[in-house]
Amino acid sequence: MKPENILLDDLMIPKITDFGISKLLDGATHAVTSDPTGSRGYCAPEFIARGEVSTRSDIYSLGVIITELVTGCKDEPHIQNVLRRWRYRWNESANYPPFGYQQVSKCIEIALKCLSDSPKKRPKISDIVSMLNTMESTKEHITNVGNSPAGQISAYPWELLEFDLLELNFPFEINKKIPCSLQLTNVTDDYVAFDIEMMGILRYCIEPEKRVVPPRSKCNVMVTLQPHERVPHAMVCKDELFILRCAAVSEGLTAEDISEDMLNKKSGKEEADKVTLKVVILPITVD
Repeated sequence: MKPENILLDDLMIPKITDFGISKLLDGATHAVTSDPTGSRGYCAPEFIARGEVSTRSDIYSLGVIITELVTGCKDEPHIQNVLRRWRYRWNESANYPPFGYQQVSKCIEIALKCLSDSPKKRPKISDIVSMLNTMESTKEHITNVGNSPAGQISAYPWELLEFDLLELNFPFEINKKIPCSLQLTNVTDDYVAFDIEMMGILRYCIEPEKRVVPPRSKCNVMVTLQPHERVPHAMVCKDELFILRCAAVSEGLTAEDISEDMLNKKSGKEEADKVTLKVVILPITVD
């Protein structure tokens, strides 16, 4: 199963098409084929490795589809980063759906269960339907919406820093430095240390790369794409990102005191946070 095989009729009711792999079962609950061909990225690992097909094979595919719907990609979701991005989108649109936090969390939970390497550990479709129905009928109090100004959704309890951007946009020009400003806000009553690491092959200057932010304070970070002689290839841009790690620290620490170990372990009662910031290269077109 893959998105291309899920069609919607005029009433937006989904219809499933192309039962190619499922035909191998022919009424059975398990089968093996010597020709394991299917849509890469959506096929269960046991089908790719051994040609095994079962009633749980499409459950794995469903997990991939749910992941794509919630995160925009097939990668295994990091729940905190996903929730952070949804909160950013909701604040940008000023349209927070009731129980949005619970719905996104539940969808990620279901997706991770479906993506288990062991077919036996994947839920039955009836279990998935039951989980979705329970979510719809539950009227929990939304604690992360309340006293924020202008209807903004406040930071989740596990967030140490808020970001004004989760995507860094660089309007690319050949042989020119392209700056992008990022504002970090410490939303806690603790001192928070952070360190920014670039993951990619393009050249950047980050100022500051690390710092300790006082409680309820802001810090501006300037990220500058260094001059390049050619427009970066699309595949290169796709893999460009920044990883920002942060943790609550003791008062009096300086940027020079920040260590990798400090940002990767629990600090007091708070878990060190890890945030992914995507890079978007925007080539300037000449009319």
